Amino acid sequence: MGLLKLENLLDYVHRIVRNAEALTMFIAKLRYMFVPSVDSLCLGCLDDSDHWKVIWEGVLPQHMAFWKSTGLSERQIFQIHNQHRAEMIDLRSIFRRHTKVDPETLQSQVQSHVCHVDPDASLLGIFRQAPDPNDCLLILFNFGSQVFRSEMSYELPVPSGYEGQWQVLVDGDWIDPKQRLPGDPEFGYSPGAIVETTAGHFSNQAHVLRLSIGIISLVVLKYCPAL
Repeated sequence: MGLLKLENLLDYVHRIVRNAEALTMFIAKLRYMFVPSVDSLCLGCLDDSDHWKVIWEGVLPQHMAFWKSTGLSERQIFQIHNQHRAEMIDLRSIFRRHTKVDPETLQSQVQSHVCHVDPDASLLGIFRQAPDPNDCLLILFNFGSQVFRSEMSYELPVPSGYEGQWQVLVDGDWIDPKQRLPGDPEFGYSPGAIVETTAGHFSNQAHVLRLSIGIISLVVLKYCPAL
């Protein structure tokens, strides 16, 4: 429709795939269907036979040629693919680490539910509650085209009883300094950043997290119970 510049297509695919996979993962209580091809960012891979057997083998020559035709350099193409692969590994590691199972019944001890919906801004909040507060996760998804940053941060209400500090585990806009290309903006929270619960300025909520989040992105936070 001409709304997206061709050189932004790969980043768009990366963000869409990442959000879809992360949402599928974090609403699951015990396990979810993992298709390795989501790591490859291969357009049209679903039309290939045995597409579900696809594994990460780097950027194939035919895919490199296609992405270069959109105006990206090889370095930019490799950066986005490597970033996508690293983020998906991090997200799955977080899911496994904080999904606790009852040793006797082998049932999940995690309760996952939608805790916040903002249809006007296209944002969705998922709360994963676990018996140990240290395993409780809060995930904010932005499915829209609006950026929330600085004075215009998004005010996400925290679940009742979970006021205090939250630690950022993943920010979809953060790029490791070692992976940044010259001229790349420094956006997002670095892993381990602490966000404090505060009173809302715009939302009229008593306890919110004021979060920066980019377009078609996500922020994964872990609760830090008071000592």
